[in-house]
Amino acid sequence: DHRAGAGARRGIAGRGRGHLVGAASVGVELRRLRLRDALLEGVDLRGANLAGADLTGATLVRAQFGGADLTGARLVRTNLGGASLAGAHAREPVDFSEAMVWQTDFSRASLPGARFDNVRLFEAKFAGADLTNMSARKATFFTADLAGARLTEATLAGATFIECALGGADLTGASMKGAAFISCRADDATLAGADLENLRVVSASSFARADFTG
Repeated sequence: DHRAGAGARRGIAGRGRGHLVGAASVGVELRRLRLRDALLEGVDLRGANLAGADLTGATLVRAQFGGADLTGARLVRTNLGGASLAGAHAREPVDFSEAMVWQTDFSRASLPGARFDNVRLFEAKFAGADLTNMSARKATFFTADLAGARLTEATLAGATFIECALGGADLTGASMKGAAFISCRADDATLAGADLENLRVVSASSFARADFTG
């Protein structure tokens, strides 16, 4: 209820710069909460409202954000190792700049305009995610699953994809100048109208039945 949510908010805020390991605050109201440099390992924030929250530098290893509202949240320099953001959503861009992303689950998340510039993403899962207008300049995706992801109008200039799955991904109108695909499978992907200047495709990458029209 409202009082329980307020109490959870006070508890998390009170320990925002300290430790909160394995705690559960499912569905609580945490808008604009300041959690910079917090240790939130394993915290359960599924369905929470984190719109405008500042988690810069926070440790979010194995944290659960499934279905959470991350509208305009700052996750700059966070450690998202093993965290789940499956089904998370945002109406305004979420900033993941300089985050540590390894085995992080973004499946079915709706994060249009999300920023991953210069981020290295290891074994991240984006299957079915909406990443329209995302910015991932010079990002590196290692064995990422982007199957069926929506990346329309995304900025991927200088990005590198290594052993990634992009089957059925929609990259319509994406800016991919200088991007590289190494041992990737992008069968049935759509790249219509994408900027492919200086694109590099090496090491047996597959784009079978991909749409390059326009």
